[in-house]
Amino acid sequence: MSSINRRDFVKSTVLSSALPLKAIAGTKSGGYRSPNQAERGIKVACSTALWRYGAHASLSEALKGIAQAGYEWAEGSADDLLAYEGRPEELRALLGGLGLGWITALLTANLLDQKEGVRHIGRAVRTARLLQAMDADFLTLKGDWGGVLHDPQSFRLVSKRLAEAGARVVEETGLHCAYLFQEKDRAQVQKLIAVSDSRYVKFCLDPLSLTRLGIDPLPMVRTYGGRVIHVHLHDGVEKNGRWRDVVVGEGRLKVADILQSLCEARFDGWVTVEQEAIQHSPVRDAARSRYAVQSNLARPGPSDAKRPSSSSKQLLMPGARAGASRLDFRRAALRYFAAWGTTTLREPADFWITSPFQIAQHRRTSKMTAATQAMHRHANHTTVPLPPRDPNFKPLFFAEDEYRDLSALVDAIIPASETPGALEARADEFSDLIIWSAQKERDTVKGEVDRFRSLCLKRHGRAFSKLSLPEKDKFLTYLIGPSLSSDERPAARFFYRIRELTLHAYYAGSPQGLFQALGYTGNAYLTEFKGCTHPEHQG
Repeated sequence: MSSINRRDFVKSTVLSSALPLKAIAGTKSGGYRSPNQAERGIKVACSTALWRYGAHASLSEALKGIAQAGYEWAEGSADDLLAYEGRPEELRALLGGLGLGWITALLTANLLDQKEGVRHIGRAVRTARLLQAMDADFLTLKGDWGGVLHDPQSFRLVSKRLAEAGARVVEETGLHCAYLFQEKDRAQVQKLIAVSDSRYVKFCLDPLSLTRLGIDPLPMVRTYGGRVIHVHLHDGVEKNGRWRDVVVGEGRLKVADILQSLCEARFDGWVTVEQEAIQHSPVRDAARSRYAVQSNLARPGPSDAKRPSSSSKQLLMPGARAGASRLDFRRAALRYFAAWGTTTLREPADFWITSPFQIAQHRRTSKMTAATQAMHRHANHTTVPLPPRDPNFKPLFFAEDEYRDLSALVDAIIPASETPGALEARADEFSDLIIWSAQKERDTVKGEVDRFRSLCLKRHGRAFSKLSLPEKDKFLTYLIGPSLSSDERPAARFFYRIRELTLHAYYAGSPQGLFQALGYTGNAYLTEFKGCTHPEHQG
């Protein structure tokens, strides 16, 4: 990655205000820069938006300005890229003459509307084909839902369309789709993350937009680092309730903290400087933003001596806590129910699925080869903990006090012992998501949880989350016993409902249950099949 010192920065800003755009046509040479041949780690690009929207300049003028500001990589809109459909070599020649490369294109799409959704998925594939000709690795999608995301059905539909677009793009071009969040509030962001398919929908984070929604972007980077493949650095200041674009590093955006989090997450991808309103001049603004980003990347952080190299894409995750045994439930019975539970839950969310088909940024691998490699990796699977809990998380269905009881109940169903328990597998988050998604059953579940909590309060005088272990055991034993009255049965139904969801989340949806507790070894062939080896089943 190129660097810039203060003297070069002052020189570039002086030249940017003195030289006309035409004067820089030959300032860079070296031909087209292929993004998939870029160095590993954090790479800095510049968006054409400052010229296209701020100065109403042509694409060629925008690219010349980006080159004059000292960048080597550019990002533009899908419309600009599609203007070269059928003749991508012309755009490559234009970029090559300036010593630039084209990293991605931003496509605004309304996938919620039936007709528009089909059209925009087609545009996504066409744009991805052009990006493939530019040697790019991903397409950036921005949602335009018209503010109609309000119920689980609409979120599932958007998730389905995003997954369809991502699947078609990766199937036809090998590129991934990075979704740029533009939702109206933090709850919408959380819900869309929860129902999105992580195999085909990666993330493009705009830290300032998240901050404006009340979401701390730093935990987002740490929690979803495995899905974050693109970052937009867009800065601004607020005055009288209105936001105004400014140079990166001169507004509300905590540039140093964002870049530090990306480094700690071993981010290997693109950071695009974005600004739509001109503050001084397009070239000068872009050069100052570039200096702010690169000076923070060059500045040693407090933990640089211990920080892993950014050459690896793997996200550092903390180890699972070693918990002591809790309630003496029989795990053998739970393992039996796990197989039954996977057949009863018809719409499991792809909540924790991580795709074996990661972006091949430095090589082009055939789909068959990638699938074969993925199978071998799965056969030698090493158990890793789930990503850390998102500090921004709030329950989708349950109230805060109800969710505390839910977490306590999940922990009682599969407590931690020699292997992690259901809480480590995030079965409480999974249960909350599934119940929120089942819109027709919401009233029923609400009645069940109210009866569960009121019955616990009546028998023990405290909420379930505040009971001791023997008291929890006693209360759950009463729920499944014969002395339960008819008006108390909704409380028992809530317990059975959460037990089913917990079993599915733990044994079928998490590495803790599937690999550690069940001992599943992956798609490995057997030289012989011995059948059942339990002594009690022999003879």
